Amino acid sequence: MKIIVMSDSHGKCGNLIDIGLSQRGADAFIFLGDGWRDFEDFSLYFDDKLCISVKGNCDLGCSADNEKIIFLGGKKLLIAHGHTFSVKSGIVGMVAEAKRNECDIMLYGHTHITHNEYRDGLYILNPGSAGRGGKNSYGIIEITPSGIMTNIVYI
Repeated sequence: MKIIVMSDSHGKCGNLIDIGLSQRGADAFIFLGDGWRDFEDFSLYFDDKLCISVKGNCDLGCSADNEKIIFLGGKKLLIAHGHTFSVKSGIVGMVAEAKRNECDIMLYGHTHITHNEYRDGLYILNPGSAGRGGKNSYGIIEITPSGIMTNIVYI
């Protein structure tokens, strides 16, 4: 299973669509907030794909959850924008939540800084920002019978 992870588009829907077009073979797209309207528009273009999102601190009026636990490719994922876990001050609290829920993968955004790490049985990925600040980026997760691989792509 190939999952594309995006976050923090901040009004740059075109960037999300460009990512989607470049990753047409993906099975699922996850958006980690701060641009929920962008992702709603994106989802219209890619309605044949699984599209999952959470809301960010800038997503006023959005009724989505702040965080979710989902199952994809036989793995358990904690997904959140990260502001409710204060990830700008560190990811200890979110890692503890992922561990408490026995997650395999933890995804967060909010900081606009990429992060790709494997720590004590937990894959941790922040795809950076798809539309604001520095180099725009997104993440890729591949779940196969051989294991999990995470990667960051700069655009």
